[in-house]
Amino acid sequence: MAGRWEKERGAWILARAGRRAGARRRGEILMAKARRQERHNVGVGDAAVAEAVTPPWIRRSIMREDGLGNQAGWAVYTIAVVAVVGVAVGPALALGWAMYALWAWRAPAAAVTPRWWPFAATALVVASAAWATWVIAPPEQTWLGIWLRAQPAVAFLYAAWLTVAWGWPAVADDRDAGDGVVDLLVPVADAEPVEVEVPASPAAPQVAEPAARPEEQKHEESAVDDGDDAETTVVEVDVVYENDSERSA
Repeated sequence: MAGRWEKERGAWILARAGRRAGARRRGEILMAKARRQERHNVGVGDAAVAEAVTPPWIRRSIMREDGLGNQAGWAVYTIAVVAVVGVAVGPALALGWAMYALWAWRAPAAAVTPRWWPFAATALVVASAAWATWVIAPPEQTWLGIWLRAQPAVAFLYAAWLTVAWGWPAVADDRDAGDGVVDLLVPVADAEPVEVEVPASPAAPQVAEPAARPEEQKHEESAVDDGDDAETTVVEVDVVYENDSERSA
């Protein structure tokens, strides 16, 4: 399956999460998906490693205090908040999530990665159109008219928020879907090659010979002079052989 830059987006979210538990949860979910994909690529199953993720908001809201009574009270409060939000903007949140999920699911094959500003611009246009219809033809039931006209604008605003909340600003438009590895572009200068001479082996160090002492220098000079003046003397020797008769005579 083609990646959706989970590692890059998760790192971007975690770097900006601070103390916000919701942002940490989204970043941890993306990083867990990235690690799961890496394990799948090397042939390691999901059961080999357990991923620790921050609990969702509903659980954090209920379990914020110890004690059964406190948790029961927070459970009632959480249910009431969810009910009010669901009645007020529930359809808008569902529509906004669907629009964001469709674009995010198509992100690897789409020409442009999800961005927040198209959703925000569309929300502005839809809100302007809703206000114009309100002025031209006021509804008979004010609250129902406000609720119906607010849903599309809130949906596009929610989709814009989801695009930022799930880290899509960290992905460039010209990136290929992958594992989040950053591409490095190294400029190549149009320069002529430079020849560099490198010696094959380092030259042997030259050791200076110690200077001769004056007495040794004089002795060597005298030896050289004697060798030049010497002559070879040839001595001629006459050898006479006498026999016994001659000795007796």
